[in-house]
Amino acid sequence: MQHTNINDFQAAKIFSKETFILNQIKNKEILDIGCVDDSLNIFKNHNKQWLHNKIINQAKYVLGIDILDREIEELRTYGFNVQVGDATKFISNKKFDTIVCGDIIEHLTNPGELFSRCAENLKENGEIIICTPNPQAATRFMNIFFDKSTPIHTAHTMWFDPQTLVQLAERYGFELKYFSWLTTDYPCKTQRRFWKYFANFLTEKLVKHNHRFATDFGM
Repeated sequence: MQHTNINDFQAAKIFSKETFILNQIKNKEILDIGCVDDSLNIFKNHNKQWLHNKIINQAKYVLGIDILDREIEELRTYGFNVQVGDATKFISNKKFDTIVCGDIIEHLTNPGELFSRCAENLKENGEIIICTPNPQAATRFMNIFFDKSTPIHTAHTMWFDPQTLVQLAERYGFELKYFSWLTTDYPCKTQRRFWKYFANFLTEKLVKHNHRFATDFGM
């Protein structure tokens, strides 16, 4: 088992989450876990921006799963190939080239089970794509310093940094192939009226200087 040193992440480039995912799924058979993306608001109001739709347009075949049963049933009425499924329990009759886990792992009770289920659902030499918030993001520090707190999704149960997530993946037999720091649609900018322009400007400069301060990361 080869361990990845934290210094290996220093030179990684920064991309949008969408670009990072789409560049790895072209013409492949994909399982998209968490395909609903919290609610159907993006699907209904900004369909072209909905990540699952973009994955469908790039991939050879896509099955989407989510625990949100009402939303899944509604998507099925539109003709989408989706099923109700738990990321830590779902087993498909079909094997996949790549499993997309965009902003999923931080919601789980037992993240190790995600890797176990992915191993069962992947073809030989298949890959997982995982994206998750970066706890060391510059915007988080600015939030805490100026706003006294930082926004955290009420359904999140944990944080990972790149080193701890790679360590967990390696314990389940996976190896790091790609890594990138990511921009996000939810940048959590500082809200304090007097300081927010300075804080948000400084955040952008820090991320440009050192990508380790990016809002998210993917691997």
